[in-house]
Amino acid sequence: HGEAARGKVNWPRVSRPAMAKGDGGFPPVVIVPGTAGSRLEARLNKPKVNHFYCSRKSAWYTLWLSVPSLLPPAINCWVDNIKLLYDPKTKRYSNNIGVETRTPGWGTTEGIEYLDKKIKAGDSNYFHDLVEAFVDAGGVRNVSIRGSPYDFRYAPQSAYDGRWKDMMASLVEETYHINGNRKVTLLSHSMGCLYSLWFLNQMPQGWKDKFLHRWIATSGVFGGAGTGILQLLSGSSEGIPGVTGMTVRDEQRSYESSMILVPTAQVWGGEPLVATPARNYSAAEFGELFSGLAADGDFAHGAERWAALANLTADLEHPGVNVTHMYSFGVATKTAFRYCGSSARDFQRGPVETKMGDGDGTVPLRSLQSVEQRWGAGAGARQQFDFTARTYAKCTHNGILKNQDYISDVLSILSSPSV
Repeated sequence: HGEAARGKVNWPRVSRPAMAKGDGGFPPVVIVPGTAGSRLEARLNKPKVNHFYCSRKSAWYTLWLSVPSLLPPAINCWVDNIKLLYDPKTKRYSNNIGVETRTPGWGTTEGIEYLDKKIKAGDSNYFHDLVEAFVDAGGVRNVSIRGSPYDFRYAPQSAYDGRWKDMMASLVEETYHINGNRKVTLLSHSMGCLYSLWFLNQMPQGWKDKFLHRWIATSGVFGGAGTGILQLLSGSSEGIPGVTGMTVRDEQRSYESSMILVPTAQVWGGEPLVATPARNYSAAEFGELFSGLAADGDFAHGAERWAALANLTADLEHPGVNVTHMYSFGVATKTAFRYCGSSARDFQRGPVETKMGDGDGTVPLRSLQSVEQRWGAGAGARQQFDFTARTYAKCTHNGILKNQDYISDVLSILSSPSV
């Protein structure tokens, strides 16, 4: 069915220089960004708004990322425009009523280099430095350097109304062909590693053998993250001035993808990650935690939403390709949380104590290292594929992408011969 479905994709029109056949030129790469790592656009035609200062109608505009929209009081409008609705009958997610969204720049890096196109610095600079290094090394945007932006509010099987897998396969195939039938490297970051793993687990081995050179995973949230459970319980304001966790909790809870960022039982086992005076909860017991909240009138359907996605990629099934995982450590990272009680109101107040551990500031080290324990040498993994890990001290989760050692290492890995 793949070919038929993939035939409906409208590819962006880009001017492509003639590509030499054979092995010449820059080795082709497709970048899969992480959560909040793709630009989103929206158009509004809402029946009503929550605040008098919010727009009810609009032309297409940048929903993510536009920094001014995240500052109070505008963030109250943004939360209502970006949040998803969950239908417990169909088990499907959709935009809020009167909100239409799209993800610009399919196949290109345009929407992932700078997230806020008006700000060419700081956190807005996502993949630009890495893409520029590729260009300096002979890469060509939209020919040998491609991007797979997606609506990060959704889990991979739902992105692009369920078409992302076939769109991604077509993008890899097209990139292979326009680069002289040269195998493609996937390079993913953060939640993009879960998207990529899910994709690779879906694809036939023969397809992977033909089209893929290697998968370079970066800062992979393979076993979930502490902030993944924090945002569901109390919200996580991500350091935005004047914004509390509760301002953004409903928005963060509403995302389908939030459920795959929660710490997994496969990696965390019985370790208590949420502590209350009445009892502690491990990753395997989050369903009970969410059910308790629902019984207290909060987080309706949270338990079923989590259960539907908790094992999407959590078993860490081997991807069937050569893998390099590049990640950082040595940065204090939120790992577990203690609350003063277990009522809905107690969780609204936020944790009274946060346990910090090693990691990259976002993903704990235990989660980052989980794949090398399963896919590395001696792990009984599929030994026809090689696995290597490269680590970088004191880099942050996103900062690694701008680290010169990381960039140099990526370039050398791209150029290495297939095993």
